Amino acid sequence: MAECEQYRIELAAAADRQSEIAGVVGHTSLVLGETISSVAELREQLKAVEDDYNRLYSLCFDNGSDVYDREKQIGETKDVQ
Repeated sequence: MAECEQYRIELAAAADRQSEIAGVVGHTSLVLGETISSVAELREQLKAVEDDYNRLYSLCFDNGSDVYDREKQIGETKDVQ
């Protein structure tokens, strides 16, 4: 039962992360869909996209992320085989 509870917790965390990722991607789409008419607006747009990209990276690959840990484990398993 304890193992099942741990999986439930991990699933809930993954669902939250997926929802947050979808929100960031949606925001990026909105930003890129905006019409720009000056270099200053382009800079603002690029900065917003960079911020979104950094947030996505943080969600997927920073320490404590299951995505990072799982990718590392998969890579290590392939190296052994």
